[in-house]
Amino acid sequence: RTQAADDAQAILWMDRSELIQRQDQFHDDHFFILDRFLKLLK
Repeated sequence: RTQAADDAQAILWMDRSELIQRQDQFHDDHFFILDRFLKLLK
């Protein structure tokens, strides 16, 4: 029973860390696009 609970918690944790990773990547892409856009304006 404890093992199943641990597994569920591990899966939730993995999903959360993956979500955070994707958010970071999204922000990086966003800043990259913003940077290119600002260079075009100069």
